[in-house]
Amino acid sequence: MEPYPPPDIWSQDLHELLDAISFVDFVIFGKWNYDRRASTKEARRFYRDKATEFRDYCESHRIRYWIKGGESLI
Repeated sequence: MEPYPPPDIWSQDLHELLDAISFVDFVIFGKWNYDRRASTKEARRFYRDKATEFRDYCESHRIRYWIKGGESLI
């Protein structure tokens, strides 16, 4: 699940996407790079929120996960 774009690049529903892949054993979440729209203050806030949502979803569905950027993203 990377790169996951911020809404300024492409808007999508993270929960809907996670539901579609809920059968997996392991998933990686990473941010969009190489575009300044993914580095704005709003985008950083967006990624913190989405990383938390991603982590909570994976934990509640017993899916192993890795967040690229780790705690700094959250």
